[in-house]
Amino acid sequence: MSSRLLRGGFLAWLGAATISAIGDGIFYFALSWTASGLGAGVVTAVMVAGLVPPLLLTLVGGVSADRWGLRRTIIASDIAMCLLLAGYLLLAHFVPVSAAVLVGLSVCGGIVGSFRRPANNAFPRLFFPESGVARAMSLTGSAMEIARMAGPPLGAVVVAISFSGAMLADLASFVGVLVVLLVVRPPYEPPRTVGGSASLELRAGLRAVRSVPGVVAMLCAVGIVAGSVIPMLGLAVPLLARSRGWTVGDAGLMEAFWIVGALAVSLVVAKVGTYRRPVVLLVAGPLLAAAGVVIAALVPEPYLAFAGTAVMGVGTALFTSHLFPLYLLRTPPDMLARFQSVLIVVQMLTMLLGDLLLGTLAAQLSPATAMLAAAALCALAGAPILLSRALRLGLAT
Repeated sequence: MSSRLLRGGFLAWLGAATISAIGDGIFYFALSWTASGLGAGVVTAVMVAGLVPPLLLTLVGGVSADRWGLRRTIIASDIAMCLLLAGYLLLAHFVPVSAAVLVGLSVCGGIVGSFRRPANNAFPRLFFPESGVARAMSLTGSAMEIARMAGPPLGAVVVAISFSGAMLADLASFVGVLVVLLVVRPPYEPPRTVGGSASLELRAGLRAVRSVPGVVAMLCAVGIVAGSVIPMLGLAVPLLARSRGWTVGDAGLMEAFWIVGALAVSLVVAKVGTYRRPVVLLVAGPLLAAAGVVIAALVPEPYLAFAGTAVMGVGTALFTSHLFPLYLLRTPPDMLARFQSVLIVVQMLTMLLGDLLLGTLAAQLSPATAMLAAAALCALAGAPILLSRALRLGLAT
């Protein structure tokens, strides 16, 4: 790993951000697990309550971050989350955990995340010149994969002790990243948006998304991958395991092997950088991921399915580790958060549509059929890339 990648406070921020992401995993696992003890309707209400604010407010959060500055927005969001969690811990002395409390925490967490996530996703861009962005993004992605693996198991351990303990763990993680952000100042501060109403700035950002060569094609491609791979893992894989008499551990290992495959690729890219012709892997990655899904859907034994999801992870990471840095580098410097907010909303909407489609196919036909449909969709993700002259020929912005 080049020492350049570890200078300028980046490593300190990345460590704190990883711990904070683990705290998020603990927070959301604790919400869903505690809600499940109150009934299926409560779980549904808590999950939907957490999704609605990001769908409505993420674009606003992007505008706000470009206006206030990425670092300031993350700090303000972290303070808000600390106040929310501290407020709950105080309230917990007087009010028992109830459906209303869980829904309220989910809604408030979603609101804060709507403002924090666009700024946080673009933040690595502020530490490096263009030549170092891809490797920094890959290292960040690797750290977030580790956090994703660690969060739910740690959440299970902590919430087994108490729900308040899980909230306290999340509060500690946010305090840690807040302290680091107050000390660390990235060397590349983008210009902030000055003047104009929020609606005008939002429209300006959406016009720029449409006008920057290759950006719409990348959004279409990432939407297809997000709408096929993520719902397939969360919805079809557990149903497939149950239909074949596999254990819950087998279902969990299928997702774990996907993460391992993705993590391996992210670490390699963080070490050596991206391929000089990213369009090749933007097309090949989804094809490889689709092949892994087909393997997992058709094989009779769980250990063969593990291999399939590992292949799927490799293909997914080849795609994302080349697309996300390219998308970030094509973003105008004063619109970093707005472009990230559009990317986030595209992913959320396509994941929602994917859940509906794959859920219907799994219920009406079979989980394996739903997975094969996801594979077919994923394989199509390279089409928008190939149809974009700017990406196919490597044209600059």
